[in-house]
Amino acid sequence: MTTKAGVGMSFHHSPTIAGHEAAENALEIAGISEPDFVFMFATVGYDQQSLLHAVREATGGAPLTGCSGEGTIGGEEADESNNSVVVMVISSDELRWTSGLAKGLSANSRAVGQEVAQSLSSELGADDVGLTSAGFIPDSSRRAKVGIPDKRCATESVVVRKEEPM
Repeated sequence: MTTKAGVGMSFHHSPTIAGHEAAENALEIAGISEPDFVFMFATVGYDQQSLLHAVREATGGAPLTGCSGEGTIGGEEADESNNSVVVMVISSDELRWTSGLAKGLSANSRAVGQEVAQSLSSELGADDVGLTSAGFIPDSSRRAKVGIPDKRCATESVVVRKEEPM
C-alpha cells in the first residue's frame, strides 16, 4: 500500500499562473497525475477565486481544503509576501477522504462547528483522523472533533479514513 504526497509553491503575481505552477510542482514531486485530495494555502494578494480555479484545473477537480492567510509555509520555505501559494497533493490506495462545509462562521462559530461535526459523524469510524485547515486532530472515539482556528479560515473539515487491506 502506498501514499504519495508532494508540495509545490509559487510566488508569481498572476493567480492563474501561480495556481497552476504550485499545483503542477506538487504533482511532479509526488509523482502522480491525479491526486485524491488537495490542500491549498495562499496569501491575501491574489484574487482567490482565480487562484482556486487554477489549482482545481491543474489537479483535476480533486476535493480541496485550505484558506488564505498572512503567510505560507512550504517545506523549509516560509513567505509573508502578498503573493505566495502552497499546494499539497496526496494520492493513496490506503486513505480515503471525506469533506464537509458549513457557512455562517462569523454569526455563530460554535453552531457551525457542531454542524460540520454532525455532517461528518456518519462518515467516522474508530480509526479516523479529523483534519481542518489548521492541522491534524486525532480522534480515537466515534465522535468528530472539529477545530475552527480563525474566522478568516474556511470552515471546511476533512476526515481521513485508513482502508483495511482486502
